[in-house]
Amino acid sequence: MDYTGERYIPGVEGGIAYEHVHRYAFACGLISGKEVLDIACGEGYGSSLLAKRAKGVIGVDISDEAISHAIRKYGNQKNLEFRVGSCTDMPCADESFDIVVSFETIEHIAGQKRMLDEVKRVLRKPGILIISSPNKKTNSDNTGLRNEFHIRELYLAEFANLLHSRFKYVNMMGQRLTLSSYMWPLDLGESKGSSGFVHFSGDYSGINVSTPPFDPLFFIAICSNAGNQDENRINASLYTDRNDSLYTYFTGLSDRLTEALHYEAILNSWSWKITAPLRWLRRKLWDNSE
Repeated sequence: MDYTGERYIPGVEGGIAYEHVHRYAFACGLISGKEVLDIACGEGYGSSLLAKRAKGVIGVDISDEAISHAIRKYGNQKNLEFRVGSCTDMPCADESFDIVVSFETIEHIAGQKRMLDEVKRVLRKPGILIISSPNKKTNSDNTGLRNEFHIRELYLAEFANLLHSRFKYVNMMGQRLTLSSYMWPLDLGESKGSSGFVHFSGDYSGINVSTPPFDPLFFIAICSNAGNQDENRINASLYTDRNDSLYTYFTGLSDRLTEALHYEAILNSWSWKITAPLRWLRRKLWDNSE
C-alpha cells in the first residue's frame, strides 16, 4: 500500500513509526489470552502484533484496499481475521470481545458517540477499550496546522468527558516523541534492577517520576465499566526498536543538515565570492580548449 499520511505503513521512517508501534506494543501487555477487536486496522501490522499475544484478533477497516492487503500479508496467522466495516457499524456480534483497540480513529469521524456505542455493544461486560486520540492543543492550536483527514480533534477535557459518557472508569495517559538520554541497570549481580522511571526535567534539581514537563501530542485511554481497575494502571512506557532506528534516522538528518550548512557557509564566504571571477575565467578557458 502507498503511504498517504492517513494510515501508517510499515517501512515509513521517523517518529511516526515509533508513535504507532508503541501504542500496539503497549496494548500487547493487556491482551494475553483475550479476544481482541482492532478498529480501523489499516494495513494490518498492528492486528498482526496483537495476534501474537491474544487468543484471537479481528481487524476491521472501512477500506476494501486495506483489508485486501492485510489478508494477503498477514492472512497466514490462524488466530487473525480481517473484515471490511465501519467503526460506527461494525460487522461483529454483541459482546464478542474482551478487548477493543482503536488507535487514531475517533478524530476521523463525526459520529464519535456512535462509535463508542458500537464499542460497548461488542464488548463483554468486564471488557476494556484501549483508545488513542491526538491532542488538539499540541497538534493543531500550537502548530497552526490542520490535518485534512481529521474531522474532529479533541482537547483533553473533551476526550475525557466523551469517554466518561460511556465508561465509568477512564485511565488516561499522554504520549509524545522525545529524544532523551537513557540510563538503565545492567544487573551484573550487584543490583536487581529498578521499577518505573525517574525523570530529570533539565534543571538538574527538579525530579519527576514519569511525568515530563511538556504537553502530550496524543492521549491514550484505558476504559472500562468493570469495578477493579488496578490491573489497568500502567507506569510510564518506553518504546525502542531493536535496531534503534529512530536514533539512526535523526542522526542521519543531523549529519545531512550539517553538510548543507557547511556548503552554504562556503558559498557565502568572502573567499568564495572574491574568487568567483577566477572560477568563471577557468570555465571559459576550459570550454575554449575543447
